[in-house]
Amino acid sequence: MNINHLTAFLDIAQTGSFQNSAQRLSITQSTISARIKTLEERLGQSLFVRTKEGALLTPQGHLLVPHAKVAVNAWSQAKQTLSLPDQLDSILSIGVQTDLWETLLLPWLDRLKTELPEIGFSLRVEYSETLLEDIHNGRLDLAITYLPSSFPGFFSDPLYSDELVLASSIERDHTDEWRDDYVYVDWGREFQRQHHKAYPGLRAPALSVGSYRLAMDYINRNGGSAFMPRRAIAAELVAGRLFIVRGSPAFEREVYLVQPANPAQPQLNRLALDALNALLPD
Repeated sequence: MNINHLTAFLDIAQTGSFQNSAQRLSITQSTISARIKTLEERLGQSLFVRTKEGALLTPQGHLLVPHAKVAVNAWSQAKQTLSLPDQLDSILSIGVQTDLWETLLLPWLDRLKTELPEIGFSLRVEYSETLLEDIHNGRLDLAITYLPSSFPGFFSDPLYSDELVLASSIERDHTDEWRDDYVYVDWGREFQRQHHKAYPGLRAPALSVGSYRLAMDYINRNGGSAFMPRRAIAAELVAGRLFIVRGSPAFEREVYLVQPANPAQPQLNRLALDALNALLPD
């Protein structure tokens, strides 16, 4: 069975649109329609129902999704394995949320390279939404995200919680003055909800960013304050380059491990997670 047919099937299952998937896969709509038609003919089943709202999976289509993901991921792994250097046995693809590359990914990689020298690693640093899309489509074996997966056939296990504290370039109390140079870090929908509850009348900040690293670099250069992970800025706090705003609230940000219920390389996944668990905060 042509792997491109399964890739097209999985993309349409996610987007719910033949047209959008054709654009994403850089092919014509007639080509993607032909691929699905061929797939349906070979399986003897209808996989999608086309409606005004888009393409909906049939019951048979839902049943095919987990098998198609395994096949696409296995094909990707096979292509990588065939081009591996002689000293490597296989490749593990890992995706990590952007703000976790320094505090989590780098020490994890150091440990993996020491404990699994025969394994190659393909690393992706991206925002959580993109990582979930990649693991759902079989392009990643493991993903560390700020969002759990809502797709059937995937496990989302909480790893730990980051405490988000309001840190400032100067010592100050939690009065109206902290708002003047506030940098809003977008930590996702749950943070938005908590933030609005704590500051219902706060006007839109002049600067919003998608990463605490950007906020910290900006604050170090220009001054200001932002909600950042206490664990990640511990050295800055000790050195006196940042200060917790006295009397300010703190928020929790959950970190999740997302993986397929039926991984393509279950033993390798387990070994990688053993190395990760040794690094997690208590």
